[in-house]
Amino acid sequence: MKKIKKLLLEVQKPGMPQYVKQSIEISDKGFIKQILYPMVYLGQMKIYDYSVDIDDIERFFSTLDFDNWNISKTPSSTSFSFNLNVLYEDNEYKEIFGYIFPEMPEEYQNFDEKLLELVLFIERPWLFTI
Repeated sequence: MKKIKKLLLEVQKPGMPQYVKQSIEISDKGFIKQILYPMVYLGQMKIYDYSVDIDDIERFFSTLDFDNWNISKTPSSTSFSFNLNVLYEDNEYKEIFGYIFPEMPEEYQNFDEKLLELVLFIERPWLFTI
């Protein structure tokens, strides 16, 4: 399996009261950046930077195999959109776009659990299993 160099997850939730988009960028160098994008009239963007042990990031990345993910491409009134960008060590780039529903497959739940174990977020991030 290819080694991941960087991962960027963006989740967009229409109709939320304050924030409309959130992104989490994870680097194999141990840096994680969380950005909350507010609605235009509700204030400034929030940015949180975290440092995590490089070995922990590598273990997290090694559990991810996006080729086997079941990606929903059909929106509904209860879905949120996500965009997942993955950069591999060989500079291959993969972009995955889909929708998040209340009941997501196990691979999404595993991603969320492992990420929440990896980082003690100041504000709980928007992930796949909300």
